[in-house]
Amino acid sequence: MLHLPHYAVTTSAERLDRHGGEPGLEAVVGYDGDEPIGYAYGNTIRSGDRWWTRMSKPMAPDLTAHPVFALKELGVRTPWRGTGAARRVHEWGLRATDPRNESP
Repeated sequence: MLHLPHYAVTTSAERLDRHGGEPGLEAVVGYDGDEPIGYAYGNTIRSGDRWWTRMSKPMAPDLTAHPVFALKELGVRTPWRGTGAARRVHEWGLRATDPRNESP
């Protein structure tokens, strides 16, 4: 996919730099043993964030009233696609960003 403009290394680096400056950034990397196989990252968004303006249909106000975690990117290396690795990285990322998982 690196041949596609959106996924070019330079474009991806610029996007990551921009997203990295946003509040609440969280990132996870999935491994198969010592081999990195995928990643996911996102950040906390609040009511009025430009993220909500890109939805095809406006979200109900009760869904946008409180901060939520928005997944910005998820990628899995080719050999691990179709193995459930993306789902596992996604789920791990959601667990890591769920405030209910914080220690008291």
